[in-house]
Amino acid sequence: MKRVLTPETAAQYVTMVTGYIVGADALYNGEEGEELGVKALDERTLEIKLMEPAPYFLDILSMWVFMPVQEATIEANGDKWTLSPEAYVCNGPFKITEMNLGESVVMVKNDEYWDAENVKLEKVTFRYIKEQATALTAFETDEIDGFREVPLADVPRLKAESDDFYTLPAYGTTYYLLNNAKAPYDDVNVRKALNLALDRQSLIENVLMSADTPATGLVAPGYAVSGVDYTEGRSDYDISTTADVEAAKALLAEAGYPDGEGFPTMQLSYYTNPQVKKIVEAMAQMWTDNLGIEVEISTEEWAVYYTNVQAGNYEVAAMGWGADYLHPMTFFPLFVTGESYNNTFYSNADYDAKVAEAKKEMDPETAVTLMREAEDILMADYPAVFLYYRNTNLMMKPYVKDWYLTPTNNLVFREAYIER
Repeated sequence: MKRVLTPETAAQYVTMVTGYIVGADALYNGEEGEELGVKALDERTLEIKLMEPAPYFLDILSMWVFMPVQEATIEANGDKWTLSPEAYVCNGPFKITEMNLGESVVMVKNDEYWDAENVKLEKVTFRYIKEQATALTAFETDEIDGFREVPLADVPRLKAESDDFYTLPAYGTTYYLLNNAKAPYDDVNVRKALNLALDRQSLIENVLMSADTPATGLVAPGYAVSGVDYTEGRSDYDISTTADVEAAKALLAEAGYPDGEGFPTMQLSYYTNPQVKKIVEAMAQMWTDNLGIEVEISTEEWAVYYTNVQAGNYEVAAMGWGADYLHPMTFFPLFVTGESYNNTFYSNADYDAKVAEAKKEMDPETAVTLMREAEDILMADYPAVFLYYRNTNLMMKPYVKDWYLTPTNNLVFREAYIER
């Protein structure tokens, strides 16, 4: 944790440490203050002192930003500790033995793992296959035992014909960023019109051809308290699973653009990905047909694309959020004023205050109520275009047993084995 709090490390998600742990922010900023609230009580007990109650903090500790790294190894190898199997010290069920740049990573059973006697696989090879179609061919010719990101065009066939095809729920929401700091997207009527003009069910069934669910809010289903899902009974915020064209046109006219007249050509950008490309093109057509808006589409590789998004160099941009931990609070900071991941540049003091109140609420049911109130404030402003709640498609051979995919989209082979 001290390494994460060293600015030279340039750690992502440092706010997950500075925002919760006593003394972390002062240490990160080089200020005099309280001692870091983390200490080892004995060889097996770590004590973390929080600034405020955060009953979901144990979930946050599952994030990679808190994964331990061996100090001696990093001191000996510097930034190169992740570039060779000799220096890459792991504490999971497997350890890395080969790193073939751009081709594969090979892992073998870690005999030092705390539960090593129940780890059955001796070796796992992860191959990098850039093209989805190539991965499918490799799977169907038995070169590989499983893969993720199934080509959209093959999903209907595989769903109908293959017992190796899986659709599994993921705790995440796909949405498109609206730059709230740029006209005309600084107008709530424009933002709501763009939300209402889309036929989400058609996008899912005819473009994605998936089992995803239309999104009518920010937080995805999947978190429950006393057996009741967070989303149960929540408002749909006037967002229909199909398009409400008349309401959308009325809102756009109220904003000063009747039938799209005078609306500047929308700059719709996305990161290079064949599935995203299809969604973007379908959305652009819906906005043109339903609102009379002209749309210009552009794409960039992820690194360049995301740098531009963070800098606000966009109007409407593909994005989304796969939960970092299994609690609704993983979604709310995305729209808090000044948060590093608030790329819509949305700001509402009432929303910020309600999120802050919900973060420290100890009673789970009361916390859900507070988060729902925060979401009500957010959705009244329609700061983004919410599309669908995610599922993950993957292929796995039937002889691979006891693997699983977590709701946060991590593929786990700790208990897996091969049955020939």
